[in-house]
Amino acid sequence: MENLLIFGCGNMAEAILAELISKKIYNSGNIAVYDKIGEKSARLTKLYGVSRIPAGELAGNFGTILLAVKPQNFDEAAELLKKLKFELLITILAGTRCETFEKTLGEVPVLRVMPNIAIRVGNSVSGLFANKYLGESAKKDELRKTGEKIFSSCGEIYWFEEEKFLDKITAISGSGPGYVCFFIEAMEKAAQKLGLGSISEKIVLETFAGTIEFLKKTKIPARKMREMITSPGGTTEQAVKFFEEEHLAEAIEKGIEKALKRAEEIGK
Repeated sequence: MENLLIFGCGNMAEAILAELISKKIYNSGNIAVYDKIGEKSARLTKLYGVSRIPAGELAGNFGTILLAVKPQNFDEAAELLKKLKFELLITILAGTRCETFEKTLGEVPVLRVMPNIAIRVGNSVSGLFANKYLGESAKKDELRKTGEKIFSSCGEIYWFEEEKFLDKITAISGSGPGYVCFFIEAMEKAAQKLGLGSISEKIVLETFAGTIEFLKKTKIPARKMREMITSPGGTTEQAVKFFEEEHLAEAIEKGIEKALKRAEEIGK
């Protein structure tokens, strides 16, 4: 099994590591971790049994490097990456395009991945894009499978042939949990005002969870399920009519467009 270096030991990196170990995608002996803050890498070593590379000692050959530092730390990380040999660089840096890596590191195979926060519970939606050097590599199929192996262990994966689609994924699934939480918050406040008190949060969360489970199991489109629930003259109809009068769907669409525009600006 090829060796994997996880470069950066933040929450997202740990979430990926935990899935790789628990699902036996990699053996702990084939994973090394590195972080400029030694306490972070030491903690992961203790929890998961992986090897640790101390700050100042980063060197060697690796099959795959997973870069999981903050985007603002890219320049510092790139200087260290120049000292390493590897076959594939996987990046989860938000808003950092492949050309940024190519300008700094040269003609290296780069797999850019956009996961979301649900990766922490093994239920992410991840968009994947391979740069031209990965596509031209003699080992392109093997390298793509490596990326699939890692991120399919953390949830659903979707390949895109154009990098611009990762901005679209960012606006939908990357930021999407925030939109869902916004609606959950609003429903919780409404439940509190109705006097449901301490059970408000549980009722709302279970309502969302049950709805999603229903849609997944029945494969009924959301629109169809809504129509099933909305009886003429009933309570749901009154609320939905009001949402429509307030142009709630259009507001959501415009909000997502704002998110997309910002993702594109960050990438530039």
